[in-house]
Amino acid sequence: MAEDDRIVRMVPRQGWGDRFGRLFANPLFRSTILPVVALVLLVKLLTPLCFTYVAPNQYGIKVVQVAIFGHRGVHEEVYQTGYHFVLRPFGFEQMYLFPKDVQVLDLTGAREEAAQEAKVTKPATSRRPTASSSTSM
Repeated sequence: MAEDDRIVRMVPRQGWGDRFGRLFANPLFRSTILPVVALVLLVKLLTPLCFTYVAPNQYGIKVVQVAIFGHRGVHEEVYQTGYHFVLRPFGFEQMYLFPKDVQVLDLTGAREEAAQEAKVTKPATSRRPTASSSTSM
């Protein structure tokens, strides 16, 4: 009996293929864990394709090429800061982003040529010293 205590039985290590084979053969794994992991991966991959982020200093305008949920064309709604649902895959919808802080300089010569919404102000003039103002100092 003393000799049996000294005997070490060597069992070959199982490879990764055997371990994964047993894991995938498990009915609990196939019925619950695998579908949950697949769903999480699907959501993780599709979320960036279906949402567009409008930054704090931007406006968004949505253009719909293929109407699935609404009407086709340029939407009148101006999208503010945040995430917005846009079906970008296959080019169904597209979000154009514009900065909020753009100022327009209208260089038309007459009020009739300017846009109706344009604010007409007096142009800035440079103050160059004239001969009369420089002699009076």
